[in-house]
Amino acid sequence: MITRSRRYLPWIAGGILTLAASAANAQIVSYSRDATPIPYTSTDFRLPMPVEKFDSSLGDLLSVTIDLSAGLTSDIFVTNNSASISEGEVNTRLFAWIADPAGVLTDPAVDDLYHVQPGSFVASVVSSPASYMLSPGDSIIYSGLSGSNAISLEFSDPAFLTQFVGNAGDQIVLTGATKTGTHLEQTGGNTFASQQTSAAMNARVTYHYQEVGVTPQSIPEPGTLGLLALGLMSGGGMALRRRTH
Repeated sequence: MITRSRRYLPWIAGGILTLAASAANAQIVSYSRDATPIPYTSTDFRLPMPVEKFDSSLGDLLSVTIDLSAGLTSDIFVTNNSASISEGEVNTRLFAWIADPAGVLTDPAVDDLYHVQPGSFVASVVSSPASYMLSPGDSIIYSGLSGSNAISLEFSDPAFLTQFVGNAGDQIVLTGATKTGTHLEQTGGNTFASQQTSAAMNARVTYHYQEVGVTPQSIPEPGTLGLLALGLMSGGGMALRRRTH
């Protein structure tokens, strides 16, 4: 009788583990949608980035993760206007951010001094630097300086989530915006720099939600699973004893 009972233990244990795994996996489900990207465009711009909303028929939206990536390419023109030699380094700074229709995210993301503002969602990009040494009155052009960066944040603020909830096929139109500046370091002379910069932006929105009909209360607790295990094992033993008699 003991030998037969042991034969059923792996099946009972497997069933309990499957139930536990199903309960855990049912807690939070996620899926992603890509916003319409912004191809390389002359900065500074403000352009729409529509993305599909969360389908409310699937369940309750718990949080939203936004992954933002940005790249830049820049041509910088440097001139030494003084009567002495000037040398230094120059590059482009780009701030790419997303603004939401409800205005929960700070817009603009940076002030006039290029300080990132609280509550903004911004990726800071710096191009590859270029070193120069210019004689009085000389100029130089650096073409194709580039850089990229990415940022990812998860949002759970109810006011932010509400604007992402809709029916299948509905869209929310996010705004992709940029601001650029020239970063110039010099020794001697009186150097002037100007630039022509283009930037691209891509965004992916991931929805984390509770499935319809699945609530935290309906997911078995560890203690409940333990009692279920004892019940299955006892039931299995009783069935074997009945067969023995």
